[in-house]
Order: sequence, then structure tokens, then C-alpha cells
Amino acid sequence: MAGEVLTPNEYFARHHWAAVDFVTGFAYIIFIYWPIGLAAYLALFRRDEAGRRLLARFGWTFLIMNVVGFATYYVYPAAPPWYAADYGFGPADMSARSSAAGAARWDALTGIPYFAGFYGRSADVFGAIPSLHPTYPLLAFLYGRELSKRWLDAASFGLFALVSFAAIYLNHHYILDVLLGVLYTMVAWGIDVALERRRRGAEAPPTL
Repeated sequence: MAGEVLTPNEYFARHHWAAVDFVTGFAYIIFIYWPIGLAAYLALFRRDEAGRRLLARFGWTFLIMNVVGFATYYVYPAAPPWYAADYGFGPADMSARSSAAGAARWDALTGIPYFAGFYGRSADVFGAIPSLHPTYPLLAFLYGRELSKRWLDAASFGLFALVSFAAIYLNHHYILDVLLGVLYTMVAWGIDVALERRRRGAEAPPTL
């Protein structure tokens, strides 16, 4: 309708493109493997004291961020945009099944029922806040910077930006969900950085 105001989710539900479907769907597949790849690299190829320390910090921050994120799902259950489109804004329908939403277009495009299988087994419908999808490559970017590899920094940040867009484009999250996920990541990382600086300060030899 002329003059109709749409949210970004509503706009992309009506306007989407095969190439973008493919790229965003692929990003939604590999996002979880990106931090695992970084951890594997640190464990296998950076076995000095600094590498082991970085792996431990990264692992603990990753774990704590996930625990707090999943706890938020239970403390503050929030519906994703696909649920609002399918069921409206009335009382929560506890019988609702999880949906691949826009990611189903990737399945149709490739002929691989990846998202249908993944979300078909998921019981997590009201877990939109925070969006943890972009937090994984963002955390990999923040810790990967300590390796001083520009290609890794660019790839991690690029994947973070792409997954953030995909979360909205595929109708899985609102912009607010993504921003809160970023906030969770920055707080968890910031606490770790502060603790690491304190540890290094305590281990530094006294100045004369």
C-alpha cells in the first residue's frame, strides 16, 4: 500500500533476492564454526604461553556470554519477528513450532534442507533477545586482533556484519535483538580485558 511504513523485517519479507538469500544463509551456517575454528587454531598452532592464555580467555568469555544469553531467554522470553508475522501480537502460543523463516529460501535454493532440519528440531521459539548469532564472529574478531593478522580481522568483522544483517534479512531477529547481542559481547569482553590488565599489572616487576 502507498505510504505504508514497514519495519526492516517486514520489508525484507516482501523483498528478497536469490543471491542475498544464498549469501546470508551461508553466513548463518558458518557463524557457529568461526569461533570454533579460531579456538582450534590457537590450540594446535599457538601452543606457547601467550597462545594458551589467549585460548583460555577466549573460551571462558565465550562460555560465560552464552550462559548469560541463554539465561536471558528464560528470564525474558521474547518472540522473533517471524513469530509476530505468523501468530500476531496476542497471547503467546506455546504450541508454536520453531521456524526457519527466511532461511527456508536457502533450503529451496540449494535443495539442501539444512535449516528445515535445524529449526525443525529446535524447541527454542521465544529466544530472540539477545541475538547470539552475530556475537560469535564478533568475539572471534575481538580476540583474533591479538594475533595481528589483518586478513583474520577483516574476515571476522566482515562475517559479523554479514550475520548481523542476515539475522534481520532472514526474519529471525529485530535490530534491537542484534544490538543487545553486541552489548552482551562487548561487556563480556570488556570485563575480561580489565581482568587481564589487572593480572599483568600484578605480575609486572616493581619499578625502582
